[in-house]
Amino acid sequence: MTIPIIRTFIMYIFVIVAVRLMGKRQVGDLSPGELVITILISETASIPIGDTSTPLINGIFPVIVLVCLELITAHFMLKSNKLRSLLTGKPIIIIKDGKIIEKEMAKVRFSLEDLMTELHQNGIFYIENVSYAIVETNGKISILPKPEQLPVVVNDIGKTQPNGGLPVIAVSDGDICEDSISLCGLNKDWVLKTLKNDKTKLSEVFLMTVDKSKSYYIVKKTQRDAAPDSR
Repeated sequence: MTIPIIRTFIMYIFVIVAVRLMGKRQVGDLSPGELVITILISETASIPIGDTSTPLINGIFPVIVLVCLELITAHFMLKSNKLRSLLTGKPIIIIKDGKIIEKEMAKVRFSLEDLMTELHQNGIFYIENVSYAIVETNGKISILPKPEQLPVVVNDIGKTQPNGGLPVIAVSDGDICEDSISLCGLNKDWVLKTLKNDKTKLSEVFLMTVDKSKSYYIVKKTQRDAAPDSR
């Protein structure tokens, strides 16, 4: 009886270390690839626990391989937008300016009941009050109410809410995200011209976001720990 307990304890500690190496994520925040790796690790680790005749190394070595695979994949995903989109997908807009986009809802297999539940949980009861509803790559929905529906804070008293719409990623680690900026009616030329006016090279940009009002926000690669530029 002592041996199975010891084996279980060893695998328990080892799996915790392995999962910690992959980074902090809640189950609901896992990408498809991360979820698969997590399931495989749990299944692999359970084999030597349930079968005491199986050497521990038969459970430990495959877990090490899976963790290394996840870390290598994550590294290349940071460097390549195309690979990231291939493995995790892209956010999909299912409501735009108060109108449901049925075609996009069908892609993510979202029913009207699912949609209304998500809206209600976010304190929204009328679809026409939604500026954007986006199904993120982890399956969760992000909702941006229309400006007039946003809660008022002290700084807003006596002011008109800006109607810049949904900020999107224009540049990610030096790469222009043309699909995103098209949602704001902008293109690659606008990004390059804006960066030129800002005296910033594309290769220097870690993150740039923009909205329909052309208000943009830049974080340079050399300034990740400093206050970002905002226009």
